[in-house]
Amino acid sequence: MATTTTANAQDVSCQPNGSPVCLCVVGGADGYQASAIGQGFVGFLTIEGPGINRDLSTSPTEPNPSWIVTGIGRGRVCAIAYQKDGGTYNQIGVECQNVD
Repeated sequence: MATTTTANAQDVSCQPNGSPVCLCVVGGADGYQASAIGQGFVGFLTIEGPGINRDLSTSPTEPNPSWIVTGIGRGRVCAIAYQKDGGTYNQIGVECQNVD
């Protein structure tokens, strides 16, 4: 299974939790889907984990960014939120889940 990335994942099953990023992981080591939504900021997200090889840092800056990626393997999947602050970006939140 190849890693795929889809922008603007507005149908993500994340529940608001007060954090600037919400992460939902469905599946297991044989194949999983990680969905993330940024909440209340302008910036971008990255999603890191086993079998994910896409660098999302080149994605456009947008309000409440969202992505869905797929991967294979056991380990930790993390969504990292970066907020635009003038000409720089600051990491403002991280949400992680384990894939078994």
